[in-house]
Amino acid sequence: MTTIASTDAKESLAQLIEETGTGDEILIVNRGEPLARLGPPGTGHDVEQAREAIRRLRAMARSVPEPKITTDEILEWIKEGRQR
Repeated sequence: MTTIASTDAKESLAQLIEETGTGDEILIVNRGEPLARLGPPGTGHDVEQAREAIRRLRAMARSVPEPKITTDEILEWIKEGRQR
């Protein structure tokens, strides 16, 4: 993946678009921080992969046991701690 500053990308957009036609991806940065990604069609996230990841996360969340204390108990402990 090629990295280019946003100021340079403005000046060479046509060339960058041409590079993406060969399958290259370009990361556009501003002061070293990622700003945008330019790439050929189809290089984005796969919707089915995202859905499968969500299904797995939900299954994992269901397997986590319920806490043995309630939120009200925690809040009461906090309140007691502040009164000391």
